[in-house]
Amino acid sequence: MANIYKRGRVWWGRANVHGVEHRTSLKTHHEAVAKAKLRAWLPEIGSQPYAHSVRGSLGGMLANPKRSDGTIYAIGYGEKVKIGWTDGTVGYRRDGLQIGCPEDLEVFASRPGS
Repeated sequence: MANIYKRGRVWWGRANVHGVEHRTSLKTHHEAVAKAKLRAWLPEIGSQPYAHSVRGSLGGMLANPKRSDGTIYAIGYGEKVKIGWTDGTVGYRRDGLQIGCPEDLEVFASRPGS
């Protein structure tokens, strides 16, 4: 799990990797820049994207769809994930879920099926 927080006017990054907390100054006053720097810093401390572990755990679900008139998807950010089904496009569903979401959503996996 990782996040950014402010100390004074400067954004800092905090991440917990294998039970060890890591912190670093992101050396910026801009939140958007801080988020980008946090994403770049995480691999340096050994953090894998959450999508990596989610993709591996969806193998069984995505292997044998019952029918192909829709799409099974896993969409999320950080440690949050929504697994669902849509009869539209996954991008359209992601855009609908993005409304009111505090982070940029990522499509972790998708597969035709029901």
